[in-house]
Amino acid sequence: DGSNDGLVSSQVQLVDALGFSLMGGIGGALVAYADRHGGDLRGPLLAAFGIALMCAVMGFAVSGRVESAPSATTSPG
Repeated sequence: DGSNDGLVSSQVQLVDALGFSLMGGIGGALVAYADRHGGDLRGPLLAAFGIALMCAVMGFAVSGRVESAPSATTSPG
């Protein structure tokens, strides 16, 4: 039954767009702050990548709780 396919697809697209925009904003803010105050840019970049890595690890940890949909089997005839 594919009645929820559109709902799930829209949720995935929303989370994808939010993730990219939030991490871009956070990373850009960290870099801008360091640049404005004469700091080294390695720290803010490492922090941004660290946050992204932490989110990815949390996503992998939570993904084990997701149940797979029952497979659609078709009988011949």
